[in-house]
Amino acid sequence: MKRKKWLLIAITALMIAGLSSVSAEPDSIRGIAASYRLIDTEQDTPLNTHLGKPLLLVFWAEWCGPCLSEIPLLNELHKKHQNDDLRIIAVNMDLTTAENVRKIVQRQRIRYPVATPSPELIQHYGVSAIPASYLYDRNGKLLKNWIGPPEHHDLERHIAAALSGEQVAEPVKKF
Repeated sequence: MKRKKWLLIAITALMIAGLSSVSAEPDSIRGIAASYRLIDTEQDTPLNTHLGKPLLLVFWAEWCGPCLSEIPLLNELHKKHQNDDLRIIAVNMDLTTAENVRKIVQRQRIRYPVATPSPELIQHYGVSAIPASYLYDRNGKLLKNWIGPPEHHDLERHIAAALSGEQVAEPVKKF
């Protein structure tokens, strides 16, 4: 009887934990009480400090092949837009120490800012597949999100719109 009671308690706890980790669609960074820490800093940066500038937030890990395949594109975008207002932040989901992430960045030759997430950031986004990318406009509104590596042309189109403040007309999908 005790074993069944503990099993029921464990299942209930897992269900509650699963439900509490489900987040709302991250349609805006305005009002999000979540942060990240750039690997070369000792302080947390609230996500909403990027209001006023477009933000490309990319969740990735070194063990993820598709994540590694998009590093050259993100390096190119960072170089191209480093003098624009666009900010690229790559949130490492390896969940290791900052020193280990620093080694990963060197090994993979990443040129854009890489961060470790706060527990609140992980909970808010509830990322269940990587790479996952979120592009926000200057007002912190989600313009587009991608699961898996975005196509270069599609990402460039949306970044141009984020920088210019224009909307991107999405092609009509035919089934």
